Amino acid sequence: MTWADKRIREYRDGEEPTVLEKIALEHGHPVNFGASILALAAIGYGLWTHQGIWIGLGAALGILGHLYCWAQK
Repeated sequence: MTWADKRIREYRDGEEPTVLEKIALEHGHPVNFGASILALAAIGYGLWTHQGIWIGLGAALGILGHLYCWAQK
């Protein structure tokens, strides 16, 4: 049995994840992952074209993805 299988069984039994595990689970959330990909694309485009609005939009998308996951806890 792997570490992940053991932890999944412990979660199902009611044990709470550690802080680092919560952060790792947050980064695996589909909404946060999608927002991070879009943020990376927007920041990359903004750096390529030297337009700060795209860089700011990318940063905002990244933050919104994290806030969405934090609000669900």
